[in-house]
Amino acid sequence: LDSLADAAESISDSDLVMSQIRQDQDWSMLPLHAVLSCIRPGYMRGGGAGRPEFPQWLGKFSSRNKSYRQVKEVRTVLALDVKANTESLVLDYLPLLRIEMLWP
Repeated sequence: LDSLADAAESISDSDLVMSQIRQDQDWSMLPLHAVLSCIRPGYMRGGGAGRPEFPQWLGKFSSRNKSYRQVKEVRTVLALDVKANTESLVLDYLPLLRIEMLWP
């Protein structure tokens, strides 16, 4: 609990530094602000967070969006012949369509 209080105090100090930076236009104090607002509270919290998982998440998010765009395109093409929402299209129609396209 003490480390959490120290981290909160450090963030509060960083707000004071930011006010001083903006008031005096003294941008050379930005590294101090970074240490007080990010690095020191993170260290007090229990060390670094390790490597960020952002690239992995971005790859999964990109793949998901690509799949969604492809399903949307198939739904648009089949809209005149098939009356189905996206979920039923993916679960019911696309597996059969895949079989028919791969093994005619």
